[in-house]
Amino acid sequence: IRSEFYNLLKENNYKDITVEKLCEKAMISKNTFYAHYSGKDVLLDTIIDEFASAPFAYIKEHYDYDSTNNSKFFDALIDHLFNVFEKNFEFAHLLFRNDAYIDFSSRLVKQFRYFFIDLYESNSGHKLENKYIIISVDALSTALVRIHKDCTFFRNEISLDKIRFEAKKLVHIWLNRWS
Repeated sequence: IRSEFYNLLKENNYKDITVEKLCEKAMISKNTFYAHYSGKDVLLDTIIDEFASAPFAYIKEHYDYDSTNNSKFFDALIDHLFNVFEKNFEFAHLLFRNDAYIDFSSRLVKQFRYFFIDLYESNSGHKLENKYIIISVDALSTALVRIHKDCTFFRNEISLDKIRFEAKKLVHIWLNRWS
């Protein structure tokens, strides 16, 4: 189901994909599709949630956050995010291309936001209530998503290493401001 959805997304805008068309391509009945997903939006939500949350889960599992040396942690995060987007470039491009219909950017911003706030709260032991920090987390999250979106559209025109460096610089500026 997922691979045929992906193939359809390569050829069509998300809004033009129907469950009927997907079932036909996947050679399954509608009953089979609905046994797994209640609709195409739920299928898309599942795929996007997995794609967007996987890098953060990986970072939490493989890197210990050290507030005395948080730049190393965030450098690893940026490197991993760029690697995930590079490895899944075509898929990310399809999702960003359909952003008007699926709101992929906003979903990614939420994932970044949850990650940063959870990181703060789990390491400080209290709830993040400083509205200025919350607003800056949103701004940082939005900027990082925009960087990745631009990388997918201008891949051949820009240096990914330079963009990666600039993304790290942006995070370091943010860290220095709120540390």
